[in-house]
Amino acid sequence: MARKVTWQIRFRNWIGSSACGLLFVGARRNGRGAWLHGAALPDHLVEGLGLLKLPGQAGNWSCPEFHTLEELREGALEVRWQRSPSYEAKGLWTFEASGSL
Repeated sequence: MARKVTWQIRFRNWIGSSACGLLFVGARRNGRGAWLHGAALPDHLVEGLGLLKLPGQAGNWSCPEFHTLEELREGALEVRWQRSPSYEAKGLWTFEASGSL
């Protein structure tokens, strides 16, 4: 049974953006609660956003598909972008999820 799930997600520019993609800052379900990072991220979130662990950096993830915040905002993700500082992108991502969350 599939149902809609909303996650608030955050990405930011960093010195390795051109080589490794944008840095994934964190996510929280329904825009509430503590921000999840690294190993605490659910598998469906990692797969849906296309995140990869950064080599040699414990707990840091990147999104290699996007190298600038402009690319991310104009990209394929169905996200309602929110106001955020110029070095960061924050938005609500809603998608159909199946199984246990």
